[in-house]
Amino acid sequence: MHLSGERIASLLREYDDRLCCKGVIEMEKKFSRQDSSKQTEQFSFTVNINDILIRNLGEDFRRYRERFERAAAFEEEPECPIHVDFETIFGCNLRCVMCTHAHTDRYPQRQRLMDIGLYKRIIDEGIQYGLASIGLDQEGEPLLVSNLLDYISYAKQKGILDIMINTNATLLDKEKTEALLHSGLTRIHFSLDAVKEETYDKIRIGSNFSTVMDNILYFCKRKKELKKELPITRVSFVKMKDNEEDMDDFIAFWTNRVDAIAIQEYNCAFPDSGELSTLYSDKKLKNTAFKCTQPWFRVVVLTDGRVLPCCLLGYSLKMVLGNACQDSLYTLWNSGRMKELRRIHKTGEYFRDKVCNQCAMNFV
Repeated sequence: MHLSGERIASLLREYDDRLCCKGVIEMEKKFSRQDSSKQTEQFSFTVNINDILIRNLGEDFRRYRERFERAAAFEEEPECPIHVDFETIFGCNLRCVMCTHAHTDRYPQRQRLMDIGLYKRIIDEGIQYGLASIGLDQEGEPLLVSNLLDYISYAKQKGILDIMINTNATLLDKEKTEALLHSGLTRIHFSLDAVKEETYDKIRIGSNFSTVMDNILYFCKRKKELKKELPITRVSFVKMKDNEEDMDDFIAFWTNRVDAIAIQEYNCAFPDSGELSTLYSDKKLKNTAFKCTQPWFRVVVLTDGRVLPCCLLGYSLKMVLGNACQDSLYTLWNSGRMKELRRIHKTGEYFRDKVCNQCAMNFV
């Protein structure tokens, strides 16, 4: 049985006094990580998610995160990417206002599904050079992939430590919940953006608020029943004009229900899209010292094998490094183009690349 809008409203009213909106904001965070490349803060008032991951995955995870943070701080240049985002599917069942899938007239189509053979070849190569983390959802809804568990199990079997998905949770029924909780997935991120139905409906076009809330809350409940610490659960909020006033309510509601919360400033996915500037929050934070860390630790692989240096695809589609169907990950990562991107972002000279300069206008 799905939760009604009235039941969600009732849950919102059930805050303990210390978890009122003001109280939550004033609590000390047990975990916080800023990602300046996407103007995102991931945080928790209740747990340190790195401690949970180290406890479950061991010292290898600690060493991987230390290496990751050195790369993200421009202190250590890995010989191959530490993280790869795989576009297992180019497709989504929603048309959220801020997403590329809502603007197909601007966005060139490509093949729908990634060949799992290509995926396995990249994992096999990457693991030799220290690949430790993957995402399975770049620019698509991963729960539309019928054999998603095969992707997770192969990565787990090969020694990938951190395996994550972002999902809109519309398809997260009880069967998928059970499968994912036993799959080896280390993180599941729920893209939500609202905790009030009227706000949610303005943003997440084609979804159903009660169904999604019911699915996420059931997943968290079932995880607790099984006494599992993994996967880490996180809800995500892209801050825009239509939802910025609800952000504190969102944080307060989810603080004791998930492991972490992510707040991200809206960044327009398309260059020269003036009409989409109306989505920006009136309280958008600027990052005048912008340096993009993404070329220091990650690449994106699309369904057709194209390899990109970052995840904001309206821009990085103009920066194709090559194709993993023909080129090795090691070769592309160590190409002159990629090395130059790492150099200009380390020195703060992003403006020397035309595409990076366009993208940076989202931030500065």
